[in-house]
Amino acid sequence: MWAGGWLACARLCWRWRLALNANNAKWSPDGSRIAFNSHDETQPGENANLFTMNSHGSGLVQLTHFSAGDANAHLGCWSHDGKRLVFELRGANGVSQLFIVDADGHHLRQLTRLPDGANPSHASWSPIG
Repeated sequence: MWAGGWLACARLCWRWRLALNANNAKWSPDGSRIAFNSHDETQPGENANLFTMNSHGSGLVQLTHFSAGDANAHLGCWSHDGKRLVFELRGANGVSQLFIVDADGHHLRQLTRLPDGANPSHASWSPIG
């Protein structure tokens, strides 16, 4: 089943129809890949995960695998070298933490352990990485 949404990539003026509810798309530094977060079509509003795909629309890869309504990943941005992504993960308790993951989905690592009410957002890398 196809979702009704389109992921528009203005830089190439192409569109891909995805079986996902794609949001927050970000180009890799070299322009070869696009990362985005998406809710599973079967459970709208639950379990947002991170995905990447080639700039021409092939090679869809799911980077995170949260399920059971326990977490929502929201993409921050690519590292300057395009090897990692930083993102916010909001847990079932409503508290968000920052994580990084390799662009291939390996080496998921939690960066923050913030208390309730201290929710980070709009994460980015420093100019020197």
